[in-house]
Amino acid sequence: MPENFQQLLEQLNLGQSYGEWVMVLLSIVSLFGAGFLFYFVAKGYIMPLARKTLAHFKPELADSIEVPLIGMTDRLALLAPLTFYLSTYSWFVEPQLLMFAMINKAMFIYLYINVVLFLISALNIAGIVYNQQSYAKDVPINGIIQIIKLAIFIVFVVLTVSELISKTPLYLLSSLGALTAVLLLIFKDTILGLVAGIQIATHRLVAHGDWIEMPQYGADGEVLEVGLHTVKVCNWDKTITTIPTYKLISDSFKNWRGMSLSGGRRLKRAFHIDVNSVAFIDDETTNEMLNGFDYKAFVKRVKQEGPSETNLALFRRYCEFYLEMHELVNQEMTLIVRQLQPAEYGVVIELYCFCHDKRWVEYERFQSEVIEHVLARLPAFGLQAFQRPAGSDLRRVED
Repeated sequence: MPENFQQLLEQLNLGQSYGEWVMVLLSIVSLFGAGFLFYFVAKGYIMPLARKTLAHFKPELADSIEVPLIGMTDRLALLAPLTFYLSTYSWFVEPQLLMFAMINKAMFIYLYINVVLFLISALNIAGIVYNQQSYAKDVPINGIIQIIKLAIFIVFVVLTVSELISKTPLYLLSSLGALTAVLLLIFKDTILGLVAGIQIATHRLVAHGDWIEMPQYGADGEVLEVGLHTVKVCNWDKTITTIPTYKLISDSFKNWRGMSLSGGRRLKRAFHIDVNSVAFIDDETTNEMLNGFDYKAFVKRVKQEGPSETNLALFRRYCEFYLEMHELVNQEMTLIVRQLQPAEYGVVIELYCFCHDKRWVEYERFQSEVIEHVLARLPAFGLQAFQRPAGSDLRRVED
């Protein structure tokens, strides 16, 4: 009773060489036959079933993971015939034959390649699913996924080389001890990025969608991706800046996340007032200034609290009142109209408050409207803004 097809062919006096070729043909036919069978089953049934199940429970994920899901099922379909061959080839022929030893090496390498591609597709799906969660913005895992992919690639290289030289992976790893310094030099950026990625994820320093500023690298915009090696920032002029990940740990940067999560965006603007326009005022002068004033509530407040000693003090009270009445100013946050250290350009008045609307365009519009209104009110209090003389001013003086 023959134990395999090779012995059967030898008993039939077909010869060892002829039997080898027949076994190769039978193995190839079996391999491709099983491969097509499993591939069409996976493409025609497994993947549609998986998509229907996913669309039923998570319809928002069905479209986003379609491409990596197709790749994963393709790899799974290709693994099926390979597994069939590796588990049955010893029944067809003696494994010690040189021809089949070479074929087996190729099949094992093919197995490693498909396993790597399958795992990468699975990691891509896991990353897409995770990034659609609410907490993914605070704790990005793109760097961790890239680290896992790198580790998979290293394992693949070790197993492939071990298979080619017919040595165990432990033998190959032991021979790499002398190359440790070279490997550390080659993977220096990777190691630094790994350490930085862990610190960034642990302390939540940077996340997708954060607005960061790093002037030394020309970065001022929204974070698109936090990777193992680089952080991509989309600047407000729509250019892309890439920053080494470890630079976020070694260098300083400004993250505007606190502003985004707070109750408002800060307005901090100062303007200069001509010192010569500052003067004392009495009750009569105050009434003249407030006569016909469109803010009746401010006039009522001044009468209740009493007049100010100078027109500048009355103007500061008006600025506070204006900001308190403005619908976009967050009254629960700091609101100050203060006088800074006088300079050669005059008296410096600074407005300090927080705007409810943190969107860039709306915030800039609010900021401009406030400053324009305040400057337009200066003449009503007998004050003048200070600015350097221009050529037209000098010509007017000469005339």
